[in-house]
Amino acid sequence: MTSEQHIRQLLRPLSGALEADGYALEVSLRPGVIALQVVAGPDACADCLVPREMMEQMLRSRLPTHETGLSHDNVSLRYPEGS
Repeated sequence: MTSEQHIRQLLRPLSGALEADGYALEVSLRPGVIALQVVAGPDACADCLVPREMMEQMLRSRLPTHETGLSHDNVSLRYPEGS
Protein backbone atom coordinates (compact mmCIF):
# COMPACT_ATOMS: atom_id res chain seq x y z
CA MET A 1 0.00 0.00 0.00
CA THR A 2 1.10 3.51 -0.66
CA SER A 3 1.42 6.39 1.80
CA GLU A 4 -0.49 9.67 2.03
CA GLN A 5 2.78 11.46 1.26
CA HIS A 6 3.18 9.46 -1.97
CA ILE A 7 -0.43 10.23 -2.99
CA ARG A 8 0.17 13.95 -2.32
CA GLN A 9 3.29 13.82 -4.48
CA LEU A 10 1.39 12.18 -7.35
CA LEU A 11 -1.33 14.84 -7.08
CA ARG A 12 1.01 17.82 -6.64
CA PRO A 13 0.38 19.32 -10.13
CA LEU A 14 -3.38 19.35 -9.53
CA SER A 15 -3.21 20.45 -5.90
CA GLY A 16 -0.96 23.34 -6.93
CA ALA A 17 -3.49 24.48 -9.53
CA LEU A 18 -6.30 24.22 -6.99
CA GLU A 19 -4.32 26.24 -4.45
CA ALA A 20 -3.80 29.01 -7.01
CA ASP A 21 -7.61 29.28 -7.22
CA GLY A 22 -8.13 29.29 -3.45
CA TYR A 23 -8.81 25.59 -2.83
CA ALA A 24 -7.03 22.89 -0.87
CA LEU A 25 -6.86 19.21 -1.77
CA GLU A 26 -7.00 17.03 1.32
CA VAL A 27 -5.79 13.43 1.15
CA SER A 28 -6.44 10.58 3.54
CA LEU A 29 -6.05 6.85 3.25
CA ARG A 30 -8.55 4.42 4.67
CA PRO A 31 -8.34 0.66 4.24
CA GLY A 32 -8.64 0.11 0.50
CA VAL A 33 -9.68 3.73 -0.26
CA ILE A 34 -7.93 6.92 -1.27
CA ALA A 35 -10.21 9.65 0.10
CA LEU A 36 -9.82 13.08 -1.50
CA GLN A 37 -11.61 16.30 -0.62
CA VAL A 38 -11.52 19.65 -2.37
CA VAL A 39 -12.02 22.37 0.24
CA ALA A 40 -12.84 25.98 -0.65
CA GLY A 41 -10.84 28.65 1.13
CA PRO A 42 -12.27 32.08 1.99
CA ASP A 43 -11.11 33.59 -1.31
CA ALA A 44 -11.85 30.60 -3.55
CA CYS A 45 -12.74 31.35 -7.17
CA ALA A 46 -16.02 29.49 -7.70
CA ASP A 47 -15.88 30.06 -11.47
CA CYS A 48 -12.40 28.50 -11.61
CA LEU A 49 -13.44 25.07 -10.33
CA VAL A 50 -14.07 22.52 -13.07
CA PRO A 51 -17.15 20.25 -12.86
CA ARG A 52 -16.83 17.40 -10.37
CA GLU A 53 -16.79 14.68 -13.05
CA MET A 54 -13.89 16.36 -14.83
CA MET A 55 -11.96 16.76 -11.55
CA GLU A 56 -12.51 13.06 -10.77
CA GLN A 57 -11.04 12.10 -14.14
CA MET A 58 -8.05 14.40 -13.68
CA LEU A 59 -7.34 13.15 -10.15
CA ARG A 60 -7.71 9.50 -11.12
CA SER A 61 -5.38 9.97 -14.10
CA ARG A 62 -2.66 11.00 -11.62
CA LEU A 63 -3.24 7.86 -9.49
CA PRO A 64 -2.31 4.87 -11.66
CA THR A 65 -2.90 1.44 -10.15
CA HIS A 66 0.78 0.52 -10.47
CA GLU A 67 1.63 3.50 -8.22
CA THR A 68 -1.15 3.17 -5.64
CA GLY A 69 -2.01 -0.51 -5.59
CA LEU A 70 -5.68 0.46 -5.86
CA SER A 71 -8.06 0.69 -8.79
CA HIS A 72 -9.78 3.95 -9.70
CA ASP A 73 -12.96 2.54 -8.15
CA ASN A 74 -11.17 2.95 -4.80
CA VAL A 75 -10.79 6.73 -5.13
CA SER A 76 -13.51 8.82 -3.48
CA LEU A 77 -13.91 12.57 -3.93
CA ARG A 78 -15.80 15.08 -1.83
CA TYR A 79 -16.41 18.41 -3.55
CA PRO A 80 -17.55 21.81 -2.24
CA GLU A 81 -21.31 22.19 -1.93
CA GLY A 82 -22.94 23.68 -5.00
CA SER A 83 -20.04 22.81 -7.32
